Amino acid sequence: MINLNARQKKVLAKFPKFDDVQLARLKSDPAYLRAYVSLCLQEYADNHNMDLLKSSLGIVVRALGATQVSRKVHVSRTGLYRSFTAKGNPSFATVCAVLDMAGVGLAAYPLSR
Repeated sequence: MINLNARQKKVLAKFPKFDDVQLARLKSDPAYLRAYVSLCLQEYADNHNMDLLKSSLGIVVRALGATQVSRKVHVSRTGLYRSFTAKGNPSFATVCAVLDMAGVGLAAYPLSR
């Protein structure tokens, strides 16, 4: 861990956080958003980490605008945010609506086991 003095901390506070920069890019670049969602789905297919998938889709909800998504899926914004947490359990319809709004579809393929 890097030890910073008060002046350095004040200077760093002026810079946007990495998450804010990424979220801004997801909001402004539909192709980047689609690529992000595709990578999240591929990561889930490879590792079956449901918490990571839900968290990633929560970021997508924020990028798309929670109000617009909540209107489409008929879920409150609070319920929508809760759905995409580690303890959340979004319905399949909610997940599909988020993917649809992001411009990504689902496809089935055989698993190699």
